[in-house]
Amino acid sequence: MSNPTPELLEAFGWWGVDDWETYFTEGECHALAIAIHEATGWDIWAVGTGPDFSVEHWEGHVFIATPDLLALDITGLSTFEDQELLWSNLEHAPFLTSVGVLEAVWDPPDLETARSMVEWTLSNAGLEVPAQAGP
Repeated sequence: MSNPTPELLEAFGWWGVDDWETYFTEGECHALAIAIHEATGWDIWAVGTGPDFSVEHWEGHVFIATPDLLALDITGLSTFEDQELLWSNLEHAPFLTSVGVLEAVWDPPDLETARSMVEWTLSNAGLEVPAQAGP
């Protein structure tokens, strides 16, 4: 992973790479997925303990599906199979979800911070915001 830009360091204060990777994989992955979806129009997917998020303590991970059908999150690109293996202790294979579903079931996401990470996340994965982006 490349070093964060001065703008990111300012946005995250004292945080380093490990801190914000943890932030966006262990609690705010849905925020980053929503922010990337806003910028690209790409679908939001999740893998976890249930596709309807109805369990009391849902566990899992939310990520973006790129046009090449790779999973994208703060750590970069992986396959859907990789995501399923990472979360293999949970019940469900990856499933399609949406901003509305995520916003209905969880506390408000930290979109301000997530939006500041979109360009870096895409660039780090060798991707760009599409010219005709957005939902």
